[in-house]
Amino acid sequence: MLAACTSVQVTRPVSLPTPPAPSGVLVPERYIAAGDAHANFNALATWPTENGGAWLIAGSATGHTLTVFDADSGARIRDIDARKEAPGPLLEPSALAVFGDHLFVTETNAHRVGVLSLPDFTRIGAFGEGELFKPGGIWVRERGPQELVAYVTDESIGKAGGRRYLVEFDDAGQLRARSEAAFDHMGAPDTGGDLPWDSYHGTANSIVWWSCGTDVGYWIAVDPSTVPTRFLLLDRSGKQLGAFHGETTSGGKAITLYAAGTMQFPFGVLFAVHEGGSVAAFDLSDVARALQLDPVCTQ
Repeated sequence: MLAACTSVQVTRPVSLPTPPAPSGVLVPERYIAAGDAHANFNALATWPTENGGAWLIAGSATGHTLTVFDADSGARIRDIDARKEAPGPLLEPSALAVFGDHLFVTETNAHRVGVLSLPDFTRIGAFGEGELFKPGGIWVRERGPQELVAYVTDESIGKAGGRRYLVEFDDAGQLRARSEAAFDHMGAPDTGGDLPWDSYHGTANSIVWWSCGTDVGYWIAVDPSTVPTRFLLLDRSGKQLGAFHGETTSGGKAITLYAAGTMQFPFGVLFAVHEGGSVAAFDLSDVARALQLDPVCTQ
């Protein structure tokens, strides 16, 4: 009788939607560099070294770490536990930007932007405390001698908004920064357009500018909803010119580009996060040939 009253719950496997296959041409990765097994990279930046090479710096918000790779080979150089940095820890590095020998790190949970010196990663200071709510992306440009402008996206201001800061370093290397204004769109004078809404299978994520010369340049944007990840190529106005994908790169949203050229990548290299703890490298000359771009990009 008890057995007859017992209910049995049958669990059926859940069918997850299959990610769409990427459109565009195949551009094989030159290498895939692996970080710590528990790393979940969400930010990338590059820095030119004194010997003519470059570093690739990957940030992990969940792991509170910065990982440094050799940009040419993908060799892992060092790991930095951001929680042990003095005079204060880096809390959840969510975006990275390099200008000169300074690394800017948005710290989501600390509601600020930390600034470190390179190559020693010494913390110089921070700005935005008491003004930023949940900082995300960051872009830094030069306005004048020893005068930078930092654009920091912030969820408290709006979906496409953030705050603009004037950043200066005195002769002793001390940081001075002050908020100038809130903005609704990136650009100068703080206005901008939108990317083509129908270019993405999912949500648009990182976008970088690739300059091939004085008059030639392209935007590269990542659409991580496909497997493998699809990368869109757009002209200056945002018109889509083509797309490409690697053999295996997928599952990442962050990209960065180093256009100056190195020994292994004389025409530049695109880096993209692969499955959280790895970074893929794409030779930009391979991209230029595959998409039949302006020949100046490979000269």
